[in-house]
Amino acid sequence: MTSKIKDHSLHVFNPATNKSAGNIDLTTQDQIEEILHLSGHDRSWSELSILKRVIKLKKFRKNITKNLDIIVDTIIGETGKKPVEALTEIFVCLESIKTLSSIAPETLMDQPRGTGVLTFFKKARVVFEPMGTAAIISPWNYPLILPLCASIEALLAGNNVVLKPSEQTPLTTVLLKKIWDESLPEHINTFQIVLGLGDVAEKIIASPNINVVCFTGSTKIGKKVAVQCASLLKPAILEMGGVDPMVVMDDANLERAAKAIVWGSFSNAGQTCISTERVYIQESIFEDVISLLKKELLKLSSGPDSLSQVGAICTYVNLEKIKRHIKNSGSKEIIEGNCEESSGMFVAPTILVEPAPDSPINTEETFGPVVCLYRFEDDAAAVSMANKGNYNLSASVFGKNKKRINYFVKCLSAGSISVNDVQTQYGIASIPFGGTGKSGIGRRHGKEGLLAYTNHKSVLENIFSLKWELWWYDLQRTYYRIAKKFIPWIY
Repeated sequence: MTSKIKDHSLHVFNPATNKSAGNIDLTTQDQIEEILHLSGHDRSWSELSILKRVIKLKKFRKNITKNLDIIVDTIIGETGKKPVEALTEIFVCLESIKTLSSIAPETLMDQPRGTGVLTFFKKARVVFEPMGTAAIISPWNYPLILPLCASIEALLAGNNVVLKPSEQTPLTTVLLKKIWDESLPEHINTFQIVLGLGDVAEKIIASPNINVVCFTGSTKIGKKVAVQCASLLKPAILEMGGVDPMVVMDDANLERAAKAIVWGSFSNAGQTCISTERVYIQESIFEDVISLLKKELLKLSSGPDSLSQVGAICTYVNLEKIKRHIKNSGSKEIIEGNCEESSGMFVAPTILVEPAPDSPINTEETFGPVVCLYRFEDDAAAVSMANKGNYNLSASVFGKNKKRINYFVKCLSAGSISVNDVQTQYGIASIPFGGTGKSGIGRRHGKEGLLAYTNHKSVLENIFSLKWELWWYDLQRTYYRIAKKFIPWIY
């Protein structure tokens, strides 16, 4: 762990230096109950028009921008990330707030619907209403992006938010709450945070004041959240694990593909749900790609030094899993980059050439700076290998042949596909993000992400105030005769 509990406080340590990053008090049981009560009963936010919510969130966004330096330092302090990675978290969040704010008014406005054969007599619309209070349960790998982007979607839809961050990286959330309260003091109850371990998340979900749950984390824990939500009949958005594949075709720009493999696999020390963990390279170019990757690897190193590109592993448990996966991979060749000696938790960027099919790295999410390379002869074989494991979060394809690219786009099991690109899709807030199978349920981002936090209410209005309808009791015989004649003609 990179945090320890002592005297009812969380003591957080920087995994890059093993030095203290700060201490914060855990939320007491009485405080949790008060937070849930206030969040469940304060409707000042939901009563605002969508345009007023957008205006208030713009003020919040501007204050995040004013606090760039302290946010970067806080993220680095509790995760061991590199400064560029911490700044990218802020950039993605700000872009998400701005983009979603621009599409929210149209997305959440009442939508007219057709009434079919009754067009001249009835009119219908769908109203999107806030669910109430959203519980956002977030992990440690992106302490700003993952909790904030989910919260913004819920807030724009008119919900209050109770955010429970990972106990490993709570300091960014505490800072976020401070910025919110300073930006919108009249809506302190709208955005609340709760600090604690996993049992606290269970209590939050169980509360009758929580109406919808958004969980981001491992598939193992996500399944437990899904079971608990199902027992309570609460909707859940689950963004879980990924063992993302990349396919490199023989007509691809190999230099770009090699750089994409390196960045897609090693950025954030591989601790990304959409990190590239498996690369399927066409047989004829397999050795060429390996040669390029070896050259790219010489440019990289892991460590606390400001010149190194790969940051720390956030938790000791994950560090041990990564080492175990590499050791037990049964690879034909292991290619390691540089790793500086330090007191921190680092793993050298590592390439595994053709690991054994039954090794843990082939069946589990590694979540580290490790990528596996495999060769394929035909496209169908590549799809078959890439789709194994039922982790269907994202995938990428590199090549030029449009017909083959479209084949992979259609056949790869993934919630999102990048063509000649990698990971960028997460930063495009207008498109939905999420997976299927072991990778989760539901969608975040885009119109779909906003609507996920709403109840859809159908409203039907009668246009003419007659005393009766044709199919009511008074005229049923007449209705029967007319309907029997018109049904064959209409349909």
